[in-house]
Amino acid sequence: MTVRAERIARFASGVFVAFAFIEASGFQGDNTFGSLIFLAVLIGLTLSMAVRAWLSSTAKADGDGVIARSYLRTRRWRWDDVRGFVADTRPSRVVGYKRRTLGILLRDGTTNWRTDITCPRSRDGRPTWIDEAVVKLNARRETAQLARSSQAR
Repeated sequence: MTVRAERIARFASGVFVAFAFIEASGFQGDNTFGSLIFLAVLIGLTLSMAVRAWLSSTAKADGDGVIARSYLRTRRWRWDDVRGFVADTRPSRVVGYKRRTLGILLRDGTTNWRTDITCPRSRDGRPTWIDEAVVKLNARRETAQLARSSQAR
């Protein structure tokens, strides 16, 4: 099961693609070999950052555990280390807007808040897509633990 903040990933990757076009347009008319190589490397790095941004803001639950991918870092927890998943309304890091945020409860009692997997609060009290994802992730965790315990017997 995969949980993903699509809007954040689209926006971030779109910014890097726009930078690549701006970089390419800045080198018009300069056709020396060195500047073409520099341009190719610069656009290659920018597009690789766009791909990383597109893949970010993701939490994936599989048979072995959870993989959480942000723009800069990918973390993995085995099911033995995960106690569950929660959603809470927390201020965002940048401007402090209160948003629903996905949290991974760990066995040591800490919560790893996935600050890149957020959505606006519900104004009418209905569950947000983060709340629905928490229910599905907790069900996936239960299924994985049942499968592991049946294999151990």
